Amino acid sequence: LHGETRVPKKLYQSDLEFLHFRYIRTSEFASECAGFPPLDEKKLTESERADAKKYGKRISKGYEAPWYLAFINEQIGYGAFADDDIQEGQMIGEYTGIIIETYKAKKLDMSYAWTLVPPASHENRSETFFVDAKQAGNFVRFINHSSYPNVAPRIVYSEGEWHMIYIALRPIKKDEQLLVNYGEGYWFSKSYKPIELSWGH
Repeated sequence: LHGETRVPKKLYQSDLEFLHFRYIRTSEFASECAGFPPLDEKKLTESERADAKKYGKRISKGYEAPWYLAFINEQIGYGAFADDDIQEGQMIGEYTGIIIETYKAKKLDMSYAWTLVPPASHENRSETFFVDAKQAGNFVRFINHSSYPNVAPRIVYSEGEWHMIYIALRPIKKDEQLLVNYGEGYWFSKSYKPIELSWGH
């Protein structure tokens, strides 16, 4: 911008056709994916039951906290911002995408994928999955990395399936950028270091 100060244009779901990806509010299993192994819900831990009760209905309805996207710069691209105040612990949204089994994901571009691993306390944990938002997903896909995040991922079991959701780590003010820590594994194979962002930029 050559030193100019510019108020970023706010983009909403209806504005996103030019980004060339399919907007989905709930994840879809790839056609060749076997799906999650069945789970006896009686084996859920107390905290998992609490998460299911707290977030389950919002997950099933494809809930999204108030948001908009704005262009940050050429290197980073777009970021997601709060379009209203968000309370601590509030669900931001589900990280939606195409669910694929890990062994089938090795040939794919995993830049927009989260590992979806049921907690260690459950059987069949070796059957791991990815949620890939490269071609299909929602606004959560645009939440950028920071070592000082204000949102965090959480795996929640609801209605027979595991879901990757983001929740607010603290109260978030309107127009703050939503940021999550991608984790060391994400950067391990990258040829560049992460750019640290602040909540307001």
